Amino acid sequence: MMALLPSGGTTIAAVARSFIAAFLDLRVVMTDVRIETGAPEYHWTLS
Repeated sequence: MMALLPSGGTTIAAVARSFIAAFLDLRVVMTDVRIETGAPEYHWTLS
């Protein structure tokens, strides 16, 4: 699977801040975490 963004906490935080600024009433819920092939896979629902 190809990464859409560079990895790292700083990049993730910057993307999260941009969503919060653009969508003030956005609700984000982590719905699942799976560990397959040694790497975590996070599943999120945005509403």
